[in-house]
Amino acid sequence: MRVAIAILVIALAAPAALAERKQLMTAQAFSGVGTGVSGALFLTAFLLSKRNEGDINMPLVYVSLGTSVVTPALGHWYAGRYLTPGMGVRAAAALFATWGVVHYSQTQRCNTLEFKECTGLKREAIVVLGLSAIAFVGGAAYDFKTLHESVDAYNARFAITPTIMPTTSGPPGAGLVLVGEF
Repeated sequence: MRVAIAILVIALAAPAALAERKQLMTAQAFSGVGTGVSGALFLTAFLLSKRNEGDINMPLVYVSLGTSVVTPALGHWYAGRYLTPGMGVRAAAALFATWGVVHYSQTQRCNTLEFKECTGLKREAIVVLGLSAIAFVGGAAYDFKTLHESVDAYNARFAITPTIMPTTSGPPGAGLVLVGEF
């Protein structure tokens, strides 16, 4: 009788578990917050400058473009998928934007009373950055749209369930059954 009670307590105490089941809402939060941070960094590069005289903070532009390749896929990473087609699209967009910023940068007079020079962008850079932004948004949208597939694939991969198992001698014992793809 004690063994049956112990088995029942173990079976009820152990969660009817999937090994670390991933939640879609958590994956969406990772991707959303990451994308927002990358976008905020990019915007900050243009709004804040070293001397607040119209300079573009180029290191911050490069960091924001680099992180923007990865951050929309953080939810996929959470679900165990580390490369997505959206990352490839965003990497190409980041390279195109970097080329545009480097190629279409110019030194010009700052908008101050003093005769100082600032780094700015030519008009052509706006077109390049616009096209890059469209590609970035498309790659991020693709990753957001397919996020549920990564979470579902992870959750379907394996499951652990408590069970009562027969033994070769004596009463049945408690055990775990592992089922899944390996």
